[in-house]
Amino acid sequence: MPIEIEKEIEKIHKQIKYLMDTFSQQMMSIPTFFEQRWIPNMDVVETEHELIVIIDAAGLNKKEFNITLEGDILSIFGFRKERFQATNRKYHQVEIHYGPFERKYRLPVSVRTDAISATYKNGFLEIKLPKKKVTISKIIETKE
Repeated sequence: MPIEIEKEIEKIHKQIKYLMDTFSQQMMSIPTFFEQRWIPNMDVVETEHELIVIIDAAGLNKKEFNITLEGDILSIFGFRKERFQATNRKYHQVEIHYGPFERKYRLPVSVRTDAISATYKNGFLEIKLPKKKVTISKIIETKE
């Protein structure tokens, strides 16, 4: 069975990209002295008619999101409040991130800004961005 080099290189490239994305997300989520930022996980799916962006952000309500589109950059901001406000507390394990978060994504296709919608249900923010229809130019030959 011959090894398909291009497919293997693509697999390695995807694994490296995943590791780099995971590493950068972890580095950016390290708390600073003044403010802790975190980066929720995100999926982007393209169908024939739209892009669908899904953000995993449990524990928020829809008013805690701010979604903007500037040019081809989609930005999602939000804030998850801490669930326990008691002053005298002792943590045994801390894995859930609280505070502000931000995700930015450069859209790979043009979208219709007049028809973008967002819903938040069961801890997932889903943003639907309908794609613009592509018009194909026709080349007209000149006659002599």
